[in-house]
Amino acid sequence: GKNRGSAAGLRRLLVELAGEHGAGATFCPSEVARRLARDWRPLMPAVRAAAARLVDDGGLRARNAANPLIPGWPADRSDWVRR
Repeated sequence: GKNRGSAAGLRRLLVELAGEHGAGATFCPSEVARRLARDWRPLMPAVRAAAARLVDDGGLRARNAANPLIPGWPADRSDWVRR
């Protein structure tokens, strides 16, 4: 849809993807970028920033192997996020 690559559009897609995966399930933010473009890697900084904003706002939770829940998850991390 229109504006899916905007910051607000990326946040909507992240929430949509979290819903598709279900409560407590993890997913990589790159799944959003892959839905938007064949050449998805250049989109990752914006997708990570959108995911970080959702984490900061409480809409998603972030995790990685070393730390299951990461408060203040930095925007440059490509860790897994969950609802």
